[in-house]
Amino acid sequence: MKANIKFVTEKFNVFNRQIFANELPMLPIRIGHARTSLGGLACNKKTNLFGKTQYYNFRMIISDSIDLPQEELEDIIIHEMIHYFIAYKQIQDTSAHGKLFMKMMNDINKRFGRHISVSRRQTASELDTTYTLPPKPRYICITELADGRTGITIAPKTRIFQLWKTMPQLFKTKSCRWFYTTSPYFGRYPTCLKPKIYIVEKEELQKHLQGAVPLKNDGHTISAES
Repeated sequence: MKANIKFVTEKFNVFNRQIFANELPMLPIRIGHARTSLGGLACNKKTNLFGKTQYYNFRMIISDSIDLPQEELEDIIIHEMIHYFIAYKQIQDTSAHGKLFMKMMNDINKRFGRHISVSRRQTASELDTTYTLPPKPRYICITELADGRTGITIAPKTRIFQLWKTMPQLFKTKSCRWFYTTSPYFGRYPTCLKPKIYIVEKEELQKHLQGAVPLKNDGHTISAES
């Protein structure tokens, strides 16, 4: 079956009651069309005066791009609800799929007979369909932060010079590297008109940077590194 608002909302309420003790407030649910990411949890965040990050304004996105068995679609919804639970409770995990996420996922799989996983393996036919989609070029900045985290920024072509200059000035960075890529993985992140960094898992990022073209900036033109 393919995801729709009615199904996702109903299952959210069922799993909230069965698995999460009704501790999760209903949040806006949107049906997306991405093939590279079948589920996602978006939110805003801010840092208070004590340096603690707070998460708010949660939204869930479930893709309708692939016709899935109902149980698999339910597992995707629960996967995103685990992310929601951790963020809503303002709990700091070791990474996006860190120790707490993995513990919750494994506990739920054992207690409720689910098959939730960190990522979903696509079938050959799905991959064939994915690769027939026209590639979209993107200009991305990979930022190594002073605290060891890695972030990405997707820049529109018209803002590259401005963001190239301001990113290192506004954030505590070790390095900022720019790339040109057509990988569909980066379509899950919004294009930034202003300096903004989205924290990612470094190991996951490296897989999708294969084939990306490093860029250089001489102050007048952006070009591929020789």
